[in-house]
Amino acid sequence: MPLELLTSEMRERVLATEYEPATFEVEKSHITSFARAIGDDNPLWNDEAAARRLKYGGLIAPPTFTRMIFNALRPPGKEQYPLPGSVQLDGGSQWRYFEPIRPGDRITQFRKTTDVYERRGSAGPLIFILGNFRFVNQFDQTAVELSTVTIRHSPVRSGTDTRPARPETGPAPSAPGTSADTQVEPLNWAEILEGAEIGPFTKHTTTQDLVKYAGASRDFYEIHYDKDFALGVGLPGVIIHGALKAAYLGKLMTDWLGDPGALRSLQCQYRGMDFPSESVICEGRVTRTYVEDGQTLADCDIWIENARSQTTVPGQATVSIPSS
Repeated sequence: MPLELLTSEMRERVLATEYEPATFEVEKSHITSFARAIGDDNPLWNDEAAARRLKYGGLIAPPTFTRMIFNALRPPGKEQYPLPGSVQLDGGSQWRYFEPIRPGDRITQFRKTTDVYERRGSAGPLIFILGNFRFVNQFDQTAVELSTVTIRHSPVRSGTDTRPARPETGPAPSAPGTSADTQVEPLNWAEILEGAEIGPFTKHTTTQDLVKYAGASRDFYEIHYDKDFALGVGLPGVIIHGALKAAYLGKLMTDWLGDPGALRSLQCQYRGMDFPSESVICEGRVTRTYVEDGQTLADCDIWIENARSQTTVPGQATVSIPSS
């Protein structure tokens, strides 16, 4: 794919594409299946009886659940942009949270492509597509806003598994999450210090986990479960979904927050590939505490590091924490 293959006509065509609003009816099974697929045992999205005793008075969806709604509302077949490049990768996601999504909600998705541009990368020319999604409930309340970055490029070589060798450590246990029989001491904003560490917890993703996530999120792109396909498009093997790694960071934050703290925003950039059977470490750090519009807030840097001490997913989060 030569540089400057993105013509002004292509760009205008993509930006002019209009998407009709589409509605998804959220069922309890959608939420609980998604929570199981991401390995998150928080009672807010797993245990209805326990969730009734917590801040929202019932089950709600995990932080990255709208990726499932987005995939469920895709047109039949793989979505194709009128652009060059047969390989499509997830470049990043940003969520802003306003209202919880609950079982029984009718969520309408409003979608728009906000920009398209081309850049030179290590794999050759890359086309970036920026999207914005707004998820509105049956009460005409915006529940979540989601911004996405999609990257397109052409295969650069015949795929071979070129991952660096590493000692086999076997599955590593995750840090305990919040569960119905686990009491987490509530955070107090006044006691949170800038520089305070969040986590870490270690996650070991198997190929079975990828299949579970594909089913629960409805993301069936073959690069996440079909090794021959992944090699055929120039990848070194099957890779973990970017949105699944974002879900791990969502778990990191909500486990740390406990009840009644709340996640206000979550942002991730997918800078490197992670592979099944390799452990990743999810961790973070408080960078700022402040008061805004009467809310006591904290900004945090969060990230995922692989077994070779490389940061593959940098990100940020903002949380609200009670002051007393």
